[in-house]
Amino acid sequence: MIKKRYADRRDWRRITQRHYVHEQVENEVFNGHVTLLQLIEVTSPLDVRYGDEIVRIADAGYVWVRLGTTIPNRCPSCRDLDV
Repeated sequence: MIKKRYADRRDWRRITQRHYVHEQVENEVFNGHVTLLQLIEVTSPLDVRYGDEIVRIADAGYVWVRLGTTIPNRCPSCRDLDV
């Protein structure tokens, strides 16, 4: 079963205030979805471990930009993303 994910991270309870924008782009350079998520207020930052390092990936003031191509087989993780 595919787990449904949301580009606006509505299922993240730590984000208490956000700004979200979604655009469909079709031109000679890129075809797909472009999403921008601005984390305005969070209850606590999110740190994850990458190898030997701890990296903060979410905190107040952070901005996430995600590109998801609509070209088949180019972005398998984008298929289950609800924009």
